[in-house]
Order: sequence, then structure tokens, then C-alpha cells
Amino acid sequence: MQAKTAGFPIVVVIGPQSPVFSGLRQWLKDALPRGPAGNFRTIAEALESSLLAAQPPDLTIVLREYSDQYAPQDVSHLIGRVLFSRLLCCSTAWCVSDGRTHDVWPIACRTELLTAEARIMHELQGFLQQQAPVSPIAAAEEVFTVHATAAEHSALAVRKGQSRAVRAFVMSSDLALRSTLQAVLQTAGVQAESGNDDVLAALLTQTPVAPPELLFVDLDDATQPEGLAARVAKGGVRVVAVTGFTGCRQPDWAEALLDKSEFSLQATDLLRRWVA
Repeated sequence: MQAKTAGFPIVVVIGPQSPVFSGLRQWLKDALPRGPAGNFRTIAEALESSLLAAQPPDLTIVLREYSDQYAPQDVSHLIGRVLFSRLLCCSTAWCVSDGRTHDVWPIACRTELLTAEARIMHELQGFLQQQAPVSPIAAAEEVFTVHATAAEHSALAVRKGQSRAVRAFVMSSDLALRSTLQAVLQTAGVQAESGNDDVLAALLTQTPVAPPELLFVDLDDATQPEGLAARVAKGGVRVVAVTGFTGCRQPDWAEALLDKSEFSLQATDLLRRWVA
């Protein structure tokens, strides 16, 4: 049975005009049949508008250039107003120092500018298929599971762009997490395996076979895998750290730092640039 579809979504954008977001704003104009229904400089301005007073938009997009751009009370009021619709806060790299909590912007509402287009398309597809939005109070695991499907288009691009087979390994002590990350990589056409730090240590130091070309290491594990730093210094392997906490510093032995909640989007974008 095919899913029911809805009409055109009502989308509003909140945030001052900034060159940083000019590309995303233009993309929204091109991607939406009627363009955004409203553009507001601040959250307070949006909340006072007749557009949000009449009925919450289907998708509200907040453009955040730096961490303290919006007052916590304004964010709370906005979340309450659009609680049963879709809300995304698209943040630039300047926001990585927010800290280890998501009190201001819940993890379900966060996305990075780099992957914003894919995430917005995922939310619009969910609306058109009349799927319920993810609740702002959803746990990180639920958010990750829902958004894992958002990478399908990017994964296809990765597979088409590959000129050779690529091997990857996901290291985590969390069985469910590493299995999910492994599945995302396999969807992108990467030969992915997974295991804990003991398995990775064996791959790095004990086997005569060449180690995987790409390593995705769970940064939230307590210990660094044995032999990892030496293997990175030796060359021939690229390492990506993965974390569920904002504000974590990228370790010296990693070339990139990805967010677990948006791993499927960020990893496929990374692969598209690395493995072609």
C-alpha cells in the first residue's frame, strides 16, 4: 500500500541575511515549488507574525551562524509553538563549541550547514508521506535511527563516483551503534566491517593483511585503540572520529569529526569527497 501524500509544505526561514547562508537560501527558493512562505530576522519576529500565530508551519528552518545568536527563552517559545511540526536549526562550524549538552537546541532539531540540504529534503519527504516528525525530546538513538534513511540519495552518489572498492572498519564497544554505522557504509558501497577496540588493535598490529583504508572510531569509548597513532603516522589509512557530544575536540589522529546523530549524512558526504 502506498503512503498517503500531503499538499505543498509551508516552510518559513528564521535568521538574518548572511553570505554564509546565501547558497542555502537560494537552494530553498529553487527546491520549494512556491519558495519559503516567510522570512524573519529573529525568532521573536517570527513568533509575533500572523503566519505562525494562525497555524504552525510544516517546517521551520532557523539559520544559526554563531552559538549565542538566539536567546534560550526564544528558542523554548519557538519549540513550544511548533512542537507538533518540523523544526531544524542549521548551524555553521562556529557553533561546534556549544558544549556537551543540547539544552538550547535539542538533538532532534540540529543539523550542520554542510548537510542541511539533504536533511531538509528528508524532512520534506517525511511531510509529503505524512510521517510524524521526530519529537524534540527524542533520544539520540531514536534520532539516529530515523535519519539513517536520509542518506540514500548521497549514498547513491558515492557508489556512482567510486572508481575502486574501498574497505572500512567501524570501532565501537556499542554493538547496536557499530552495526548501524556499518550498515550505512555498506549502503554507500563501502566494504565495511566492525568490532570493538580489541578487534581493531589486531587489525592494526597483528595481521599481515593490509588494514582497512578508512577507520571510523567511536570517540565516546574510554580508551584509544592500541597502535592507532602509530598506524596513522605510518600512513595508508584515514581515520574519522565519531561522537555523540557537541563541543568535543577533533583528536590529532583523526582527519574528521562526525556527529553520531547525523552520521549517515556526514559520512556519505565525506566518502563522496574521499573515495572517488
